[in-house]
Amino acid sequence: MRRALGLGLRFLPFLIFAIIATFLFAHSAFAESRIAEQVIATTTVDQEAFGLNNYPAQSFTATSTGIVQSIAVADNGCGVVISDGAFSFSNFPTRTSINGGSRYTGASFSVSAGGLYYLTTGCNNNPGNFGGSTSDLYAGGEAGHMKQPGVFQTQFVSNATAGNRLLDWAFTVCTSSDCTLAGPQIDATTTAPVIIIPGILGSAPHNGVWLIDPITHAYDNLIDTLIGNGFENDKTLFTFPYDWHKSNIDTAVLLKAKIDEVKAVCNCAQVDIVAHSMGGLVARQYIQSDYYGHDVRKLIFLGTPQLGAPKAYLMWEGGENDTDKADQRLKAFLRIEAIKHGYTNLFDYIRARPIPSVQELLPVYGYIKHLGSPDIPTYPNTAWYPSNTFLENLDNNISNLYSAGVDITNFVGDLTNSTTITTLRVVPPSTISSTAIWGYGFPENFGNSSTDQGLERGVGDGTVPLSSASFVPNHLLVFNSEHTELVTNAQGSVFKVLTDKDPVSLVTDQSGLDVKMLIIQILSPADIKIIAPDGKEIGKDFATGQEITANKIPDAFYSGFGTDDEYVTIPSPLDGEYKVVTQGTGGGGTYTIATGVIADATSSTTFFTGQTAPGQIIEQDVHIDASSPSDTTITPADVTPPTITIIQPATTTFTHGSLMPVKVAFSDATGVATSSVSFNGKPITASTTIDLFFELAGNGSLVAYARDFVNNATSSARVIQVIATFTSTRNDINRENTLGWISKSLKSQLTGDLIKASTARKSGDRIKYLNAMQKDLNTAKSGGKITLLGYQILTADVNWLLNH
Repeated sequence: MRRALGLGLRFLPFLIFAIIATFLFAHSAFAESRIAEQVIATTTVDQEAFGLNNYPAQSFTATSTGIVQSIAVADNGCGVVISDGAFSFSNFPTRTSINGGSRYTGASFSVSAGGLYYLTTGCNNNPGNFGGSTSDLYAGGEAGHMKQPGVFQTQFVSNATAGNRLLDWAFTVCTSSDCTLAGPQIDATTTAPVIIIPGILGSAPHNGVWLIDPITHAYDNLIDTLIGNGFENDKTLFTFPYDWHKSNIDTAVLLKAKIDEVKAVCNCAQVDIVAHSMGGLVARQYIQSDYYGHDVRKLIFLGTPQLGAPKAYLMWEGGENDTDKADQRLKAFLRIEAIKHGYTNLFDYIRARPIPSVQELLPVYGYIKHLGSPDIPTYPNTAWYPSNTFLENLDNNISNLYSAGVDITNFVGDLTNSTTITTLRVVPPSTISSTAIWGYGFPENFGNSSTDQGLERGVGDGTVPLSSASFVPNHLLVFNSEHTELVTNAQGSVFKVLTDKDPVSLVTDQSGLDVKMLIIQILSPADIKIIAPDGKEIGKDFATGQEITANKIPDAFYSGFGTDDEYVTIPSPLDGEYKVVTQGTGGGGTYTIATGVIADATSSTTFFTGQTAPGQIIEQDVHIDASSPSDTTITPADVTPPTITIIQPATTTFTHGSLMPVKVAFSDATGVATSSVSFNGKPITASTTIDLFFELAGNGSLVAYARDFVNNATSSARVIQVIATFTSTRNDINRENTLGWISKSLKSQLTGDLIKASTARKSGDRIKYLNAMQKDLNTAKSGGKITLLGYQILTADVNWLLNH
């Protein structure tokens, strides 16, 4: 639609303008905007008749301002816009695509009484290029005409019929970036409002509000084409995004509410529906239900699995998927969701959550054969196939669809190669189970890419077999198209069905339907900001508390920080380091960063878990090599562990029974998430005093451990020697007696032997009396006259005295 065309402008005396205008056979139309005058000029003048830069042009008057504008554009990219001099504009440095047209922002313009002014375009060395290779627009003319900021917009209106003939254009000058493009008018008497229903994974929430496919933008071209050809957002064109995890039965109830809402807006009785993939089943469920309000005029299916799709077996029975990018995206999203909800595998998550929409896509015809047998039994067969009662019921009463008075059109895809799973060749289980993983059979060699993996392929759009999509035969039209691309490839036919007119333009700008993708999700309690290798950003601006709006990563989607499922998707990610900056929310705690990289036929998910505190900002680096998803790594920018300083004890030797002070300090650049101190394996606080009476003589260990918020961890240990002396041992005997651990008689006996040992002049005598103490202790223990800890303390004392 946004074709390279040229456009030029010069002022001519009104009389000359009127004379040359007789060569035109064109008409004009106005399309009102709240903030702009919009003009459509139609010309069909041969270039040869007037020569370059000398086209006559149709004159239009913008009645609200009195500005006279003229437009003439050639299909070879050269042309002239002629004005009476009342309007001047320049400086259009930036082009963006919007609503199927081109928007040049940063413009300047002024309204003046006259003066010579012209705009030349990108041909024959003219100074400007409008719609050409650079997509920049420049203006020439007298100085002093560049005063007011504005926006210049163009929109291609119709194709040239032959040769170098002038084309139709919409011409808009606005005083705000909010203006809309002019286009052909939709006749409300012959059309109805349109609702677009996406398929599975075709909707995503932003701060809890569901949007239509902000991730892959699969529906952008269709929406822009409809708008560019006269439909208006939220007036004659609506979308119906929904939570695709839920049953289509529940979604159909919400569709009825949406239709009621649209009917209230348009004050009309019926709507048209364009439904892609699973969205077609949602539409059918509503129309075939008892609560159908006979308020659908036209229904257009786009690749709808009317009888289901065998690839759904992989996800429902094994938590697996096919190798195309769309399936890998779905698998990556669901895998991250599963981890968030505490499931170790995708199968358990799908079954336990549950996600009934996956089951509702299972085929309701024969599609499984057992290894070694060519037989494919018919469906239903509980010994052979998982059930899909949703589609069974829908297809059993399909007469309700045909008798609903709805004009049905079915657009389906059929690729030239056999790319669509049509049959599964499985190794049958020893016991059929509707609840066990692969309960109806494991596809032969599944996971071995050097084989067909038990997936036999045939005709279809890569997702839905042709036989399933074409089950509804009404106005059936087959496109050589992949499943997702069918939305764009069929858009011209969709417009024709809706309006009985050919579109004057088609938008095919959105090329992000089948690209590699990076998914980054934060599992609470934290918000995220992503910085790409080129410095562009998306996510939460921690300084303002709002979403980032400037210098954004192109086509990236941020789910918003108003939800627990906060994530970012980035199509066509750059190779290199993405920075993931987190900010703790709520009360802080454990958070997880999950990344999914989807490449041509593979996907890989990587996780990182850390700790955060309220308001704390932490940075991690995610290394991306889109050609090798499995090499994705998440590493903290901070790789330095905390510092541990043991301030006390200042010495390492203590006498048994004394008091040992403990003081340990921890520090880290990003903060200490957890820390601990222990003595002899028993946890203590970082600042305390230990009564060494309750420890045993010998070597002890003081250990401190710390981990920062990004899992850098370290420890520090100090060996403490606790010695016994004759004096300390006597103090221990007295204390044990005071505590009631030993009897008074045992105290006397032990004290006597200890005194003799301490006063003995010969080492042999000292050892004899210490051994006598140990014998007394053993006898007291066996007789229950000493507590276990008392026995252990005094025995350690005696052993220390014997060996030192």
